Amino acid sequence: VSDQGNDRLQVFDAQGRFLRKWGGTGSGDGKFSWPQSLSIDNEGNVYASDRGNHRIQVFDPQGRFLLKWGIRGSGDGEFSQPQGLAIDGDGNVYVSEYGNDRIQVFDPQGRFLRKWGIEGSRDGEFRTPQGLGIGIEGNVYASDHWNDRLQVFDPQGRFLLKWGIRGSGDGEFSRPQGLAIDGDGNVYVSEYGNNRIQVFDPQGSFLRKWGFGGSGDGEFSQPHGLAIDGDGNIYVSEYGNDRIQVFGPQGRFLRKWGIGGSGDGEFSRPQGLAIDSEGNVYVSDQGNDRIQVFDPQGRFLRKWGIRGSGDGEFSQPQGLAIDSAGNVYVSEYGNDRIQVFGP
Repeated sequence: VSDQGNDRLQVFDAQGRFLRKWGGTGSGDGKFSWPQSLSIDNEGNVYASDRGNHRIQVFDPQGRFLLKWGIRGSGDGEFSQPQGLAIDGDGNVYVSEYGNDRIQVFDPQGRFLRKWGIEGSRDGEFRTPQGLGIGIEGNVYASDHWNDRLQVFDPQGRFLLKWGIRGSGDGEFSRPQGLAIDGDGNVYVSEYGNNRIQVFDPQGSFLRKWGFGGSGDGEFSQPHGLAIDGDGNIYVSEYGNDRIQVFGPQGRFLRKWGIGGSGDGEFSRPQGLAIDSEGNVYVSDQGNDRIQVFDPQGRFLRKWGIRGSGDGEFSQPQGLAIDSAGNVYVSEYGNDRIQVFGP
């Protein structure tokens, strides 16, 4: 879980027991400024978007720093407030940018491959793209936050389809945020404005929804990150309630954990979520500038990161991703970069 207010990542098991955490406020390696989205590759490495540092960081499953890339700017390989992260079957890393209204693609070592998108509301344009997901056919799904829609592209960035308009009805959106795709290709979307989760088939046909505003079980306050485990259970981080909720595939409430704070298992604006091959839950703890890790039983394992711009430090870590080798990728909003940490 990305814990934005505490500038850290936290990891929990599937039952919500705290395992470990890492991070803290800073710009050095392993430190964060506003961590956001998380993603995990096939080897368990964790990728995190560090929004305040304008970079991506990558860590191994234990939180050891591997690499980073990105500086503030609008050129190839530069970032303005990186947000969402996703990793395809070849290990390529997709990053959405809040400030540059585009998606960039990198190889596993951070080498720039391609980009697409400009500010606007036409097909292939964005107004603050947020969540990213890779479909079972390799297509790229993106939540287009202020355009209140989802857009779908092929792996090269060619526009395929879109759905959604502003509203609160089925298939309508109010500030779509997080995005996750299950084993059948169904698309899960969290909504800041409507405080709910909606589910669609790969072509955008509405399937189901759950949630409304509140702090009770199954209620939401600004749901953000989404992740799906091997059993199809859905994990949701809540920016407003400083907690993680877990639901069955049909949206039935299972469990929750977390309160506001900076201790182990506590959060400050949690954002990105990622689940590794063993079911461990990684959280980018944005306000605490750190990563926390929990095992499938909810026991605390570890944490890493403090606020800064050095290697292993974070400024607003956002997105998380884990590759097939277990390396952890982190995007940083504040440092405009990506960092990578080893298994």
